[in-house]
Amino acid sequence: TASLAATELPPEFKGFGRVVDPAPLAAAVAEFASARAIVGASEKELGRLKTLAAQTNTSARALEAAWAAADRDQALAAAARVRLLAVAGTTLSERENLASLVTALATGDSALVRIELPAGENLKSELAIARLVPLGENVAAIEAKFVGPAPTVDPQTQAQGFLFLVEANASRLAPGAAVTG
Repeated sequence: TASLAATELPPEFKGFGRVVDPAPLAAAVAEFASARAIVGASEKELGRLKTLAAQTNTSARALEAAWAAADRDQALAAAARVRLLAVAGTTLSERENLASLVTALATGDSALVRIELPAGENLKSELAIARLVPLGENVAAIEAKFVGPAPTVDPQTQAQGFLFLVEANASRLAPGAAVTG
């Protein structure tokens, strides 16, 4: 026998949610990547024309057009970044492996789940993991890692939302599937 040691269990909260459709995230990531590539090309073109203008080998009009194109492409990239932030939130959009994550979500190898806390419930501690159970199924709980707060409020529940990532989606959680967490 041994004396019992005092321990404290981390607090648990119960919420309801759904598996997020990866299509809007994939579109936002692709749009942002495309915009960054276009910015790179327009900046290189502007640099070439600046060099040629210094040697008086190009017209002022061509140089002005390159400046305008570079400015326009910068503005389009900034707008694409804002759309990505609106879809994914800051934490998710700043992941290093975002493109490979989107691919894993699209193929079903991973799943992104949004859990809403009941109205009036506020977290007083940091989140780390969630145990997810698909509704209507008699399966073991699925562990998911905390990604970050959801970028938007659910229009129906008006509750605080959090994103969790199921990295090995062996149970094949499909987009739109309801879960408890």
